[in-house]
Amino acid sequence: MLTLDGRCKTLDASADGYVRAEACTGIYLSASGDASPGTSSTVYIRSTFVNQDGRSSSLTAPNGPSQQGVIRGALAAAAASPQDVQLLEMHGTGTPLGDPIEVGAAAAVFQGRTGVLQLTAAKSRMGHAEPAAGQVGMVQLSQMLSQMTTRCMTHLRTVNHHISSLLEAHGKPGPAMLTIHAARADVQSSALHAAENAWERTASVSAFAFQGTNAHARPSHGTPVPHAQASFASPEEAEGGLYTVAWEAQTPIEFSRSTSPAHRTSLCPTMGLAVLAHALGSTCLGSCHSSSLVAAPFIFARICALDMPFLPLFDPWRPEPMSSPPGQFAQSGPLQGTTAVLPHGGRVSNSTGGLRSAQDIMEEGMLGCDIGLDQPLMEAGLDSLGAVELRNTISSQFNIDLPATVMFDYPSISALAGFIASQAGTCQHRPSTQPLSALRHYTSLQVGQSVQSGLQDPTYLGAYIVSAASCYPTAPTGPESFWSTLTSGRDVQSLVPYSRWDMDAVYAPDPGPGRMTIYARFGGFCRDVDLFDAGLFRMAPTEAVAVDPQQRLLMEQAYLAQSEASAVLGHTMGSATGVYVGCMYHEYIDVMVQSGAQPPSQAFIGNGPPYLVGRLSYGFGWTGPCISTDTACSSSLVATHLAQKGLMNGEAKAALAGGTNAMLLADTTAGICQLQALSPVGRCQSFDAAADGYGRGEGFAAIIMVPALIRAALTMSHLSPQHLALVSVHGTGTQLGDPIERALRV
Repeated sequence: MLTLDGRCKTLDASADGYVRAEACTGIYLSASGDASPGTSSTVYIRSTFVNQDGRSSSLTAPNGPSQQGVIRGALAAAAASPQDVQLLEMHGTGTPLGDPIEVGAAAAVFQGRTGVLQLTAAKSRMGHAEPAAGQVGMVQLSQMLSQMTTRCMTHLRTVNHHISSLLEAHGKPGPAMLTIHAARADVQSSALHAAENAWERTASVSAFAFQGTNAHARPSHGTPVPHAQASFASPEEAEGGLYTVAWEAQTPIEFSRSTSPAHRTSLCPTMGLAVLAHALGSTCLGSCHSSSLVAAPFIFARICALDMPFLPLFDPWRPEPMSSPPGQFAQSGPLQGTTAVLPHGGRVSNSTGGLRSAQDIMEEGMLGCDIGLDQPLMEAGLDSLGAVELRNTISSQFNIDLPATVMFDYPSISALAGFIASQAGTCQHRPSTQPLSALRHYTSLQVGQSVQSGLQDPTYLGAYIVSAASCYPTAPTGPESFWSTLTSGRDVQSLVPYSRWDMDAVYAPDPGPGRMTIYARFGGFCRDVDLFDAGLFRMAPTEAVAVDPQQRLLMEQAYLAQSEASAVLGHTMGSATGVYVGCMYHEYIDVMVQSGAQPPSQAFIGNGPPYLVGRLSYGFGWTGPCISTDTACSSSLVATHLAQKGLMNGEAKAALAGGTNAMLLADTTAGICQLQALSPVGRCQSFDAAADGYGRGEGFAAIIMVPALIRAALTMSHLSPQHLALVSVHGTGTQLGDPIERALRV
């Protein structure tokens, strides 16, 4: 991955890797309404979006469709279009594979736009700061937006020919779609297009991780206008006839008076209609996803549905309901003919039958083995040369042009089938069979009731736990075994197994300052942490040996939880399922070094928090957020908190929340002994007078959560402390912590 000459040659034909760099950045964020008056240089983050590659060609390979998805997601989150972006800060690591895939994804999203989209990359000057790289790009964009200039890409002399062909394939007549600035002695920067309004100077920044997590943000220059102007076409412009809809609205005089300087079309009725459209089951109409409705025109084509708690918006006024006269809303303007969504609409069916000949070629002539439809081709043995040959074979058989990166963008037979079907025009659209009378009946009779109930009794997204799996000390896998251990009252602490470390070599009753010794001989240790079914997860034995046991055991628990949840969720491959895992210590790489063994190359992606969660998303083909948390003892519960928030915000359709801890290295326990936080007897004697510290333990757990329409916990659901029947305390068994927790007031 690293270049030999220490230069990050982004987009250049000679790009051969990136150079590592150090950076420490930070930005201060405040709500948009808190911006100080007169701060003309304010940079406003309009939207952000995160997704995951899922089942890509490999754990570390970039994926073009996922990169397209994260950019489109950020645009949709702000109801923006590709036309609104002037400048793109690329991830731009300067790798022969990564750069063409990233430019191809950008070209696919921004194709057809007018005007110039300028590309830049901070890595070409500063190197790759790895976890800090996204913030470095954000800081550079902030400066360029404020100064109205963009910096060129250093070390760019000749554009990679794959990138040139991508731009030619996606280019349209008219102004250049993408502009790349080469580094010449007389050109070091160029001016950004002077927008009529500073608010229109909008840029985008991308960051793509080794383990498949993609992030995108859209900063803009200036302070946003809180009330954007809106317009509706006159009835004469409406063709085809839109249905008259009776709806209930609340328009308090106090609300109108307080917003009198604002545009009249942004007042309360518009907000009411947003909820109306959402109640009918529509999606956000500002998104870039295109679909069509054959059976009937969409009656709310100009209304954007917002997924938000509605009651707090009107709480200060508490108005009386009033009836509003029926109205019509024309289907015209920029959204005309582009977005129309109703439940049970047309469906797209993709056939993989046409790919069988290509699959046979691979199985017989290239790989010599059977290939599953969802199995990554690279994992099955397809190399770079074979990818080129397969691309050429499919191109000639289907008579279509395929990009050079197609095997990396669509790494399995099923993914490739879907892409070729979209290119070859084999999609079959099946219009909705729901009669127009049913649609008209629903809109005329049910809308008012839906809006009224939504205003009077708001619900908030919570989460149901649909399955759980766990592995604990001395207990077989499963929550049932764990519960059996609890009810039996058995003590699961044991002497430190010799397979972990030689306790006699590090034991000392008195730790003493600076002495890396251990005074606690006991702990809660899981059995057989070295055992793993590598074949079940399509891992080679050599790779499995290099993977942290925490990753291996958590994958097993995730598999068990997912299998149980399949009765509710069905097939989750390719779904927006999020992964949120709390983890803290990662000692396996040190164990390998101390044992004298040379860590294999796979050890880099077999250890560490990013790869622990990334391997789950990759292994199960999940494309939702992928986040690891390390907040010490609260890590797994914080992960559950983030999972619940992800479900509430719609970032994930389902979520796996987990926690993992394995004690592999004596040095970690010795360091805790220096704090004298451990109990000499290795027991957590919670709330007992003899409490003298806690005993360390291992555990691996995973739960699958799905959203549920319930009231939010406690205050948001109007629950009182009297409704709580049981509280599971932290209860570490320390003389200071237990009394403080016992004094908790709820």
